[in-house]
Order: sequence, then structure tokens, then C-alpha cells
Amino acid sequence: MLIDSLPRLKEALAGIPGALEAAEEWLVSRCAPPEPPPPPRVPFSTNLKVVLCCSTSSFLFDRDRSRLWDWTTRPTGEVVCTEALARYLSQLAATLDIFAYSREEEGEEERVETFEGLRVHCRSEVPRSQRWDVCVAASADLVEFAAGAEATHYFAMVHQHLTLPFGPRCGWTSERARRAHATRLHRFTLLCCSAFLHRYVVSSSSSSSSRVCYAADYGFFGGENHLGRFAPWKMSKVAIISPCEAKGLRVFLALARLMPSVSFLAVKTKWTTDARPLLAEPNVRLVPATPRIDQIYAQIRVLLVPSLWPEPFGLVSLEALLRGIPVVSTTSGGLEESNLIPQYRVSLPLVHDIERNTTFVADPDAYEAARDWPEARDQDYQDAAKAFELVLAPLLAAPESRFKQISAQAKAAARAHVNARAHSLAHLLQPLTSVPS
Repeated sequence: MLIDSLPRLKEALAGIPGALEAAEEWLVSRCAPPEPPPPPRVPFSTNLKVVLCCSTSSFLFDRDRSRLWDWTTRPTGEVVCTEALARYLSQLAATLDIFAYSREEEGEEERVETFEGLRVHCRSEVPRSQRWDVCVAASADLVEFAAGAEATHYFAMVHQHLTLPFGPRCGWTSERARRAHATRLHRFTLLCCSAFLHRYVVSSSSSSSSRVCYAADYGFFGGENHLGRFAPWKMSKVAIISPCEAKGLRVFLALARLMPSVSFLAVKTKWTTDARPLLAEPNVRLVPATPRIDQIYAQIRVLLVPSLWPEPFGLVSLEALLRGIPVVSTTSGGLEESNLIPQYRVSLPLVHDIERNTTFVADPDAYEAARDWPEARDQDYQDAAKAFELVLAPLLAAPESRFKQISAQAKAAARAHVNARAHSLAHLLQPLTSVPS
């Protein structure tokens, strides 16, 4: 425990019920992140000159790693994917230049930071005095910045549909800006984080080139043996990460009330803007997010992912499965791909529209924002909770021998996905080298 390094504080809190646990949670939530797992070694190198275009919020810079951060306010998902992408490209490319868009640098000289030893040039535009074989935009909303790079091939990572200027869930409000962004995207091949997003692009835009690029394609989950030992069959807690309306907060609360004898864990992140409903439930324990995510996973038996918005993929699902923790999720968006055990997926007739901040009773596959849908009521959430209970209750009641089999099945399915996708990005980029490797 981190608090062991502060003996005087530990001694002062020792006599107060729950104080040591609360202090440990606070320290963990604000500590520097552990060293990231090394990415799987790229089986070949290339002579590619690559430029990665991102934003200054895409990284935790080296100078900030020792600071006390409130990890419940830091972005997740897309940021950790960009960090993994930078590590992977640094192995694959002969040279990797990283430029991070910074409005603060307009009219000024660039600021140079480092991320795990890699130089990151923070500036308002990419210099045109250089030329690269490959330009990669870390997000589809950064293509205007990335288009300033002189490159032969252009790619843009797509982590969610809201950044795309087309389709029924398009998040752009200005028609003029939407058209301009769509025109810029024509230069880029879109690398979608799930087959769900790839299908969305294909069905919504006939002029955009797209292909699937899972996080596993660029070593996000690390090498084969970096994970520690987990024993979820010895645990009793059921957890949700990032509880909020879009990620099924009301379904989770209804489930907690339906199963009062079950101990639930809610991990507060940037998504969790209002924690009061969680604090009101006696069998729900709210804990802050931490970069040391294994300290969360080590406590739980089952992970819930009751998302009602179309999850682009659902990284936490695959993270849990790799540790042998079964996941009970909805089928929304990419969760059918990240929760690899079909019998633990629950189909719900509920859709959360982030732009309208409202949940509707609708078929997720047929939802279009322009249509009128009935708003979800308390009874709809209670019905959804009952559907989750039917799947969750047998998992909680399973004897240890049976649960070990379930855990092994989860881990094997997740590892098979990761191994099947290993180095897919490297194989995509290798033929683009200007000089044979």
C-alpha cells in the first residue's frame, strides 16, 4: 500500500474506521502512473519516416509524471490509445516526429516536451519544410492540423462517431464546418477502432476510405506475459467504470437496488459528472480512478458495462477479460466485439443520445436522432436491471470450480483476439516505405 510509505499519517489514521482505506484511495488516485507495459516487439523494422499529429492533451508529459494528479479529471480511452500508438510507431518507423497542436503556441516559437523520452513538438501548425512517408492523425478531429504535413500517405484514427462529419450520429452543428471537415477527410484513410465504427463509416460516406484498426493492432495491451495474477473467483464485488448516463448509470442504480445483498464498486472518472446518486446507495462504494488500474481489477468478480450510447469499442471489457474477469454488458456499439463471451451480453431497447443528453426507448440499430422516440422512464430502467440480473446472478452464485472455468474462457477469448490482431498496423504500413526495408 502507498500509505505504508507515510508511517506518521498511517499511525494517525489507524484508529479511525475506514480512514486508512480512504487515504489509500486518495493517494492511489493521484499518484504517478506505473511504468507502462512494454509493447510487443515489432517483428520487423521499416525505413518509414512517420509523423504523428495529436494534441497537447494526448500525453502525460515526462515532466508531469511525478506530480499529484486527480485522475478522475483526466481524459481516458482515446488518450491512452494515442500513447500506445506513439510507443508502437517509435519501434516501427525509422524516424518518428510527433507534433501536438497547441493554440497557445500561435505566433510563438514551438515548445518541446518529452513523452517517455520521445520529443513532442507543441505548436499551432506542422512545418512544411519536412516531408514524411506516412502522416497519422491521432483523432479524426485533428485532420485539419495533420493535413498541414507534407506526406505521401495519410491516416486518421477514429475513436468515436461524434468526430465524424457524416452519418445519423454526426455531432457537427455547423453545416459549413461539417462540409469542410468532410472534404479534408477525403485525403485520409480512416483507421476505425472497431468493426462497428468501420460499418458506420461505410454506410454513411461513400467517399471515405476506411478499415478496422483495433487497439490490439498497435500493441495497446502490451506483451503476452505482463499481466499479474488475478483470482476473481475469490472476490465478491461487481464493478462499473465511469458511471454516467451514457454508460448506463440508471441501469446500474436500478440493479443495485434490485440486488441489495451484492457489493457494488463504482469507479469515478471524468465521465462521472454527478456522483450523488451513487453515494445514496448503501451497497455501492464509490472509488476514484487511478492509473494503477490493476488495483481496481484485483478487487472484483464481475465487470458491468451497461452502456446505452453506442460504445466505439469498450476497452475496459477487453482489459477485464484479459485478467480472467467476466464482463456483463449491453450489445451497444462495439461492445459485441469487446465482450467476447456472447452469453454475457444483454440486448436492451434503450439508446442514450449524448448530443441531446437523453435516453430513449428505441432499437439501437435503427436509432436516428432526427426521429421522435419516447423517453425512457423509471420502469424501463428497472426492466433493464432485471435483464442484467438474470445474467449476473448465476455468475455470483457459481461455485469456485465453475467460476475458474468461466475465468479461463474469458482470458482465452481475449488473448486470442489480441494475438490474432498483433502487428496488424505494422503490416499495413510496411509496404508504404519509400526504401525497401
